[in-house]
Order: sequence, then structure tokens, then C-alpha cells
Amino acid sequence: MNKNMLRARYRLGIAAAAVGIIVPLLTTGLSTTPATASPPSITSLPRNETVYTSGTAYSAPTNWNPLDTGNYATGTEGLLYETLFNYNPVTNKYVPWLAQSGSWNAAGTSYTINLRSGIQWSDGTALTSADVAYTINLAKNPVVPYSNLGAYIGSVTTPNATTVVVNFSSKAYTEW
Repeated sequence: MNKNMLRARYRLGIAAAAVGIIVPLLTTGLSTTPATASPPSITSLPRNETVYTSGTAYSAPTNWNPLDTGNYATGTEGLLYETLFNYNPVTNKYVPWLAQSGSWNAAGTSYTINLRSGIQWSDGTALTSADVAYTINLAKNPVVPYSNLGAYIGSVTTPNATTVVVNFSSKAYTEW
């Protein structure tokens, strides 16, 4: 390649870069909508069907998975996915929510959860102890990295439709 061809390519590159910078600057003011136009109005959203959230720390919501710790949208836990207990930082206590109560056995090796009656999934089916047991057992699956409890859970039993008993292989107060 001779010098003239190299110079032509160089100049073409400079021209393309200039166009890439100047054209967006020029077109930002060429809106077809007058500056005084108001945004389209939304008359109403059904309150019982709408979730308002601020998204994640630095972006809009992109993930609604509550098991993907740290990456789900703000409010996912609590607004979309309710918990068995809510933590009250003022009193430093857990308040039953979907659960009616929870208690440790005398030896401190099993925890019994009693669910509230009448709780339903969004499709109208009843929340059962089997649903809760399934979710707790997910902690034992290394592919689902939402909890470090898997190493401590010995078994999860469901004596009836509203009772879940979590049996630990060792005392797991802090982890639980």
C-alpha cells in the first residue's frame, strides 16, 4: 500500500469519527414532538394488581428471583414473595407473617413452623406445609445458592398440611 492510499484511509477514518460525533449532537434537537407536549397520561392502574418498586441499586428491575440473593429487585421479598416471618429491627424479633408461630424443641435441634390457615397462592390453591418443606429443602441443593443452611438440615417433615418440622444435624441457631 502506498503513502497516498494510507493518507486517504486515515482521512476517511477521521471523517467517519467526526460524523459519529457531530450527527448525534445535531439530531438531539430535531424532535418531532413540541417541547410543550405532555407525556401520555395513565388514567389508573389497578392497585390490587400493581407492584411499585424502585428496582435494584443501580438499574431498573431485571430479575424477580428471590433466591438470587442480592440481584433481585427491591421489594421482591415482601411485596411479591412473602416470608414466613418478618424481622422487626426495632424490637430485634421475628414477627409471624405466613407462619402463625415457630419454636425450637428443648434440645435445640429441630424447629417447628405452624402455618396460618387460609393462605393461598396467587392462583387460589392453598399454601401447604409441603410447599414450605420444598423451599427449605432447596437449601440442600448446591445448584441453588440462596442459603448456607443445606449443611445443617438433616430432614424436613410435614406431619400435617400446616406444620413443618425442620430437623438439623447440629445446632444451627445463627444460620436459621
